[in-house]
Amino acid sequence: MKKSLSLLLSLLLLFGAVTAGYADAGVRYRVTVTRALLLKTADILSDPVAELPKGTVVTAEETQGSMIRVKVPSEGLTGWLHLGNVTPLPDGETELYAITVTALPDKTVYIEGEETLDPTGLVITGRFLDGHEAPLRGYTLLIPDFLTYGEKNVEVLYTDHGATFYTSFSVTVAKVPVKALTLLTPPAKTEYIEREPLDLTGLSVRVDYADGRAAETYDAEEIAKNPAFLLYGCHDEAPGKPVTAGEHRLQLMFRYPEHAVELSFTARRRVLTGLKVATDPTSMTTYSKTEIPDLTGLTLTATYDNGETETLTAEDCEIACAPAAFVIGKGNLVTLTYGGKSVVLDFTYVPDEPAGIRIQTPTTLTFILGEPIDLSGLKVFTRYLSGKEAEATDYRLSKPDPRLIGAQTLTVTYGSYADVFTIFITPYYQRGDVDYDAKVTAADARYILRAAVGLVTLTGKAFQAADADRDGSLSAADARLALRAAVGLETLLIFED
Repeated sequence: MKKSLSLLLSLLLLFGAVTAGYADAGVRYRVTVTRALLLKTADILSDPVAELPKGTVVTAEETQGSMIRVKVPSEGLTGWLHLGNVTPLPDGETELYAITVTALPDKTVYIEGEETLDPTGLVITGRFLDGHEAPLRGYTLLIPDFLTYGEKNVEVLYTDHGATFYTSFSVTVAKVPVKALTLLTPPAKTEYIEREPLDLTGLSVRVDYADGRAAETYDAEEIAKNPAFLLYGCHDEAPGKPVTAGEHRLQLMFRYPEHAVELSFTARRRVLTGLKVATDPTSMTTYSKTEIPDLTGLTLTATYDNGETETLTAEDCEIACAPAAFVIGKGNLVTLTYGGKSVVLDFTYVPDEPAGIRIQTPTTLTFILGEPIDLSGLKVFTRYLSGKEAEATDYRLSKPDPRLIGAQTLTVTYGSYADVFTIFITPYYQRGDVDYDAKVTAADARYILRAAVGLVTLTGKAFQAADADRDGSLSAADARLALRAAVGLETLLIFED
């Protein structure tokens, strides 16, 4: 029940305050709210017929309570309004209900892009409810642009007592009366090399008009600045833009397609006039007689007869050489060809001889006194002048002594080259030293913890070292002991056979 009352109250507020009173038939009223709903019946819940703007004048026909049946002359409608939305017109006041154009402007034809609306002679007449008509002043004209030809609609707006009335009229925007476009002189340049910029210097045209105005002459610079001219062709040709090779026929239009002249020129393909080395390869030394030398870093500059230059790399060229015929020293030639032009590079040939060795140390470098010294993982590589490496197997290795405690330096010899690495022999193994580097560190503690949670698997000596509390299993307690030993809070030395 409360919801129904609230809805009814809201509707009453929407239609305006309730005003008691009686409307005599024939009395004229003006709408006083922003918009008033014209209803089909006297029931405020009935469907609306229209929305009447503020200022609309209506004529009363009958009354039912707070609802009034009215006629809307300006709209030709009949319906019901709430008395709270209208007020009686004062006696003798006449009211506007429509506007119309009763006289067009003196000038109704204009030239595209050259003229604007002249309202001289335009008469807007108001029609009033009492039947009389009168010219109006203070109206507003909404004028479209006159930049294109065709029929243009001009709208007229007039506001009276809060109500806005509309009407409109048409004018004609005609084409500029161009009679002819004549080519006086063609561009001076008609022969091009591809990619040269289009140059219209020397071009001139004359525009003749049909309405008696003087003819106009334009040169290339004026044509470029005047938006009434349009140059179009098959390859988007434009002044200053590089041209493509081939025959070109262009249309220069003034305002309309029917007024155009033809321009033509020819562009031949550019010709390569020179090829030179801009930057040499990173290395001018080669070590192989079976392959093309390394051309990394090489750049070439190509020059064309239109003044353009282009940067090239070895990948852009055809390469010719005979590595099998290379000789020690200079005189080893590589020829690069592009567009019929060639450059020659002279490489120095040096046999790719050994320049040293590199050692990959064994997997284990720390051993317990008395245990076999396993140097598995040791590899020796020969380094060559070219930077290449090859594994060597016939190297010599000095013999370690498993009876000596401490560090031992072992020497690897290959040909005339030698290198060394160091192993350690300790009389004990240290609990917590999982990586067997003769010390317990935080890295060992981390390794033990990862093994305790199953992230890595430890066996043999590594497991024995990780089992710091000697309980036969790995846990966080082992990792804690190792970490304490790493910072000097524990000693985990074990002396055993």
